[in-house]
Amino acid sequence: MSIRDTMAQVLDGFEDFNRRVRMPLGFRIRQPARERVFLTESGRAEFSAAPVPTKPDS
Repeated sequence: MSIRDTMAQVLDGFEDFNRRVRMPLGFRIRQPARERVFLTESGRAEFSAAPVPTKPDS
């Protein structure tokens, strides 16, 4: 059994992978952000900022 067959059995969206991967536009890995699906309380993308660490003076 090939790794593709195993992936088709266990991963959502990989059903019939070996056939679909050979078709033009036949296979796409699901990307929730591309589909604008965000599992946040607001249902929207949420961003935050963190300070960038600086290199200590030597």
